[in-house]
Amino acid sequence: MQQADIWQLLQRLPRPDQPFVTAITADSRVELSGKTLINGIAKAANALRDVLDTEPGESLAVDLGWTWQQSVWQGAALIAGLDLTGEPSTVQINPQVISTHPLGLPTGSPQDITSEVLGQPDAWMYPEYFADHITVIEQTRAWAEQHGINEGDRVGITAGHPDTAHRFAPFLAPLVTHGSVVFLTEASDNQIESVVEQERITRLL
Repeated sequence: MQQADIWQLLQRLPRPDQPFVTAITADSRVELSGKTLINGIAKAANALRDVLDTEPGESLAVDLGWTWQQSVWQGAALIAGLDLTGEPSTVQINPQVISTHPLGLPTGSPQDITSEVLGQPDAWMYPEYFADHITVIEQTRAWAEQHGINEGDRVGITAGHPDTAHRFAPFLAPLVTHGSVVFLTEASDNQIESVVEQERITRLL
């Protein structure tokens, strides 16, 4: 039986109305359900194909910090068949600007494609099965197990957690564990305990 790739896993989320990614900063809180995340991923992936003219196999680095857009664009790159890399020197796609504003408002930069993304269809227009996703899915399951992440965990990621520990943590970790992720990158040590309680975080990294 064929194993599910990343787009198929997204279609099989057991609780799509539940939170998937939450990003907390000093002055905002953004939360996307699984259903809303899938919508954003589809729009971004359509933009990758139709606005940026990408093809499966090309390299892309997503550097949007520990924000809700990091999850959206990681997912978009992967379902579009791109090689999601952490090494900008290997990237084959010209730099683009994406707004990380809580409401997704464009930045005003000439390189900002946020407005074009918002105008894309809500459904992924080019679904295709990618067998190479199986490897990264299994790597993510192993990473989650090594870090004590259990099925359904709500994982908090703090500022002290290095971005390079696992570059797919913002998107793939909650996807493969049927859980959710909370970014606490601007929380101070004194705030973390209360935020963990308020957000019902079950595993803190």
